[in-house]
Amino acid sequence: MSKAKRQKAHAKRRMRQRFGIMLTNNDIQEMVRKIQSGEMRAVDKQSNRVTVFETDFKGERMHVVYDKHRKTIVTALYP
Repeated sequence: MSKAKRQKAHAKRRMRQRFGIMLTNNDIQEMVRKIQSGEMRAVDKQSNRVTVFETDFKGERMHVVYDKHRKTIVTALYP
């Protein structure tokens, strides 16, 4: 399994554990589109590759970690 696929699987698990939301691949694609178009606000840059963004998703306020090299959501965090 590629690292990008492992990151997506991890994000789905954490979203379910922390927020009770079943994340789909379409949900991840929509979040990535919003990040790339500037619709989400960056709150922390962890490295040249990884940035934390703030979002409201399905009624929950959260932070999502984005990997710009792999263009995927890594995990979901409490704000």
